[in-house]
Amino acid sequence: MKNSVNKYKKNTNYTQTIMASEKLSNRIASLDIDENKEMKHEFINLKSKDGKIFRVPRGNANISDLVFAAIEGEPDAEEVPLPSVKADVLTHIVEYMNKKKGDKTVVVVKPLKVTMEDSCPGGKWDAEFINKVAEDKSLLRAMVMASNYMAINSLLHLSCARVGLSLKGKSKEKMMEELDITKA
Repeated sequence: MKNSVNKYKKNTNYTQTIMASEKLSNRIASLDIDENKEMKHEFINLKSKDGKIFRVPRGNANISDLVFAAIEGEPDAEEVPLPSVKADVLTHIVEYMNKKKGDKTVVVVKPLKVTMEDSCPGGKWDAEFINKVAEDKSLLRAMVMASNYMAINSLLHLSCARVGLSLKGKSKEKMMEELDITKA
């Protein structure tokens, strides 16, 4: 009798262990699904005017108030269309987003100094980034428009400061030429 009770206890313990193991496996499986769901929503796709897709971590993309509002309004959104931003400009914006990692601050000294490096204290990368963009005047103008459209104030201030620096000390005619403004 004692042996059969011990056998029963062993079987019961074994059964309980199996059941607990199955429950644990089911919980882990459900956690994996939740983690995959979170991972799926860890990134957002930004779609340019010309249809190119840029995959960006959501936290980095939140530097744009437009993207933030789109994501906040629809948490399961996987893509935010940007019909006013071309891919060549969005490439630089995504680079900026990924460097800033959601940090919306940029310090531009006013009045502007002689160079962007002097105008961005502590922001050597910012100065180098915007100077690289400014090598192409039309790209710089498009950056101003896109950062305004996407409500990325730090990039807008940085871009406008670079435009201002390029106009500093120039005559009205040279400024109009620099900005491709023609007399009507």
